[in-house]
Amino acid sequence: MFQGIAFGLMRCGQPKVALPVGTAVLVWLGLAIHAQAADPADLQQLIETNECANCDLVDADLRRLDLSDADLTNANLEGANLYYARLDRANLEGANLAFTNLANASFQDANLTEVDLYRALLNYTDFSGATLTGAEMIEAYIDRTLFIGAVLQDASFEATILRDVDFAGANLCGAVWWSGVEYRRYVCEVGVPELQE
Repeated sequence: MFQGIAFGLMRCGQPKVALPVGTAVLVWLGLAIHAQAADPADLQQLIETNECANCDLVDADLRRLDLSDADLTNANLEGANLYYARLDRANLEGANLAFTNLANASFQDANLTEVDLYRALLNYTDFSGATLTGAEMIEAYIDRTLFIGAVLQDASFEATILRDVDFAGANLCGAVWWSGVEYRRYVCEVGVPELQE
């Protein structure tokens, strides 16, 4: 990619401008990539203590780690790779999981209240018994995922691809689907206000 940028700048007919501009672009790209890396101290803290509330774990490689019972409250895990990770009973309330790879991960009985799962990959992920109240799964890819007995109240599945998903016994009251339609009437115990005379 960088060679293509440099080659394109050299062909622009301004070699005196091409080198400084090309260098500036490459430095900017390098800083942008570096600025989004996980904080090494936060990563070490998570591995040693299993507690990392409010941590910066952007783009962290957490594949196949056992993080059961971990405290990741409000952690920023955007772009992290959690392939085959085990987060059973973990607390991820308010965490940012946008653009994450959660394929084959396990979140049984975990707390994922108000998490951001924008464009997350959820293939063969197990959320059985998990709480995902108010979770944002907008534009996520959900394939062969288990939500058995999960609490998905007010969760958003807008513009989400759902294939072979198991919602057996799940609470979907107020969940918003592709078209923006809420899952409420006839399946939720929504009280009807009394008429006043």
